[in-house]
Amino acid sequence: MSGSADTYYCPMCPGQEQPAPGDCKVCGMALVQAFRLGTEDNSARESLIARKRFVTAAVLTAPVLALAMTADLAPSLALRESIGGWWNACLGIPACIVTFGPARILLERGARSIVAMRLNMFSLLALGILASLFVSGWSVLLPSSVPEALLHHGHPPLYFEAAATIATLALFGQWLEARSTRATGDALRCVLALAPKTVSVLRDQRETEMPLHDVSVGMHFRVRAGDRVALDGVVLEGESAVDESMLTGEPIPKRKAAGDTVIGGSLNVEGTLVVTATATGNDGFLADIAKCVTSAQSSRTAAQDLADSISALFVPLVLLLACGAAAGWYLFADSNASANALSAFIAILVVACPCALGLATPMAVTVAAGCAAREGILFRDVGVMERLAKSDLFVFDKTGTLSDGHPSIASISYAPGFLAPEVLLLAASAETGSTHPAARSLVQYAVSQEISCVSATEFVSIAGRGVRAIVLGKQVVVGNRTLAQLASPHALPETVGTSVFVVIDGAHAATIQLQDAPAHNANAVIESLQRDGVTTMLATGDNPSGATAFLRAAAIDESKMEIRAQLLPQEKATLISALRQGGAIVSFIGDGVNDTAALLRADAGISVKGASDAASAAAAIQLLRKDVALVLHARAIARTLSSTIRQNLALAFGYNLVAIPIAAGALYPLFHRMTDPMIAALAMSVSSFLVIANSLRQRRAHRS
Repeated sequence: MSGSADTYYCPMCPGQEQPAPGDCKVCGMALVQAFRLGTEDNSARESLIARKRFVTAAVLTAPVLALAMTADLAPSLALRESIGGWWNACLGIPACIVTFGPARILLERGARSIVAMRLNMFSLLALGILASLFVSGWSVLLPSSVPEALLHHGHPPLYFEAAATIATLALFGQWLEARSTRATGDALRCVLALAPKTVSVLRDQRETEMPLHDVSVGMHFRVRAGDRVALDGVVLEGESAVDESMLTGEPIPKRKAAGDTVIGGSLNVEGTLVVTATATGNDGFLADIAKCVTSAQSSRTAAQDLADSISALFVPLVLLLACGAAAGWYLFADSNASANALSAFIAILVVACPCALGLATPMAVTVAAGCAAREGILFRDVGVMERLAKSDLFVFDKTGTLSDGHPSIASISYAPGFLAPEVLLLAASAETGSTHPAARSLVQYAVSQEISCVSATEFVSIAGRGVRAIVLGKQVVVGNRTLAQLASPHALPETVGTSVFVVIDGAHAATIQLQDAPAHNANAVIESLQRDGVTTMLATGDNPSGATAFLRAAAIDESKMEIRAQLLPQEKATLISALRQGGAIVSFIGDGVNDTAALLRADAGISVKGASDAASAAAAIQLLRKDVALVLHARAIARTLSSTIRQNLALAFGYNLVAIPIAAGALYPLFHRMTDPMIAALAMSVSSFLVIANSLRQRRAHRS
């Protein structure tokens, strides 16, 4: 994908690109504009247009259905004769408005697919709509030419309601498609929103505000405390702690000083930095994530391939059967050859209209979505439900998913000669003036040990390193290894994971081990998946020792759960792609901006409550409660849904296997009459009812 502003691509069909808006030549869906910084997102407008089409069609179709059902239920009332031509107008005019108004886009896509000889679902939809409308129009405009065999209680066949209903259901699907495209745009916007729109650029000792897209490599810009770093760069002056957790998954801010690299979109916690830009807005860290998000959309699922294959075969097969049946009756029938041929042709087209096929997936999804919402789970589309049900590898991010997302005290090792209560009192009191997450954790831990902090004097916060203060007349230093070594002449113990050292009056007093506390049910979720034959993996931006310590703290058997540590966002996305290429069906559970590309690369991307806006928008499944056990509930619902969809498709196609031969005249030798097209329309309605009833069974399966 070129990524230029003039490139439009199909998310479902890799390689389908063109320099202007339009429809995919393979599947017929609307093309999406490729990512480029500064381009205007028009997905909201497309979603609004799709919704207006559906609402307009639904409003016009409702009275058509009501009137048609009235006549079908009471044909003996001769309602059409009493109303006369107004009856046909009441049915035909709204149906024609629906067909050639809001549903015109379906006909256009169907026509293009036929001209290009690439038959798809739009071909089927266009055929069903036009066939129903043509027969109805013929009956109204030329009633005297309609064969007597086709009359129903003396009335010509009318299928206006079928044409309008098929069109309305198809437009509903197009609206869902547009909403999905809008959701992807939300993910991109959330990623790019991390970078400020303007940058404080330094030129000739003067500071000026400049638009982000005008900043070039080599320019110097200032980042104040509380601001986000505008672009990737190298620190030229200053010292601070920079929070990169939204980008890298590492929960503890990192110390940044002259010569260190910073990432565009990260948050400067304290202090002021002067940074030299090493990338522009179009090729920096955030831009790379956004491009990964865009390219991740170009994946196809087995279900999509199967749907296209079925449509490509079903449409010509129905036409062939209809023409073959008509030709057979015309050539070989002894009497009423023309009437029987025409009856068979129309009945096959009507009975094969894709109402049940169109309802098979949307109805099952609607019911499943309701069940999921009651559990606190949101699904974006049917494809992800299907993939989640089949997933054999679940990859978990650590921070905020299997953990609570906040650093906590894992252990404290006290040096010989120091008493635990005294050290904890001095260290926590020194940290009361700091806003660092590790400092807050230490203070909270002291409170939990019933230790009351006292006031500290001469408090100094050293950005990215720790604090120094006088507490009860003692010089107390709490910080990382670099700060502790400056305060103590003695060697510090070697540690693994994230450690904080306490130095009192120049002597090492304690080592505090930090970790992200595991979720209370993390172990149960992993064990449940493993018992079900699913492989689990931990993918984190944390270091290997920290990841291993976390699994031990969560009581998760590390020999059964593979660890991939110190992964950058692009590396997570690459990992997911490699696992999928290896044959695995991958579900990825994450919550940070750094997880955005991986969430979309996965077969099923799942975000948890509290996730970043970008991760929530990118994930196809959202957990609305801070409970990783919802992953199990989501999988159970997805499995039931996948089974229901297969059953619905079997009902829809099984119905066609039985109904089409009957419509072609298979029962004529027994009853000596052709299938009435009205009976064919009724059979089509019954097939839709069966699909709806089967879909509703999911409610019983997932009642709380």
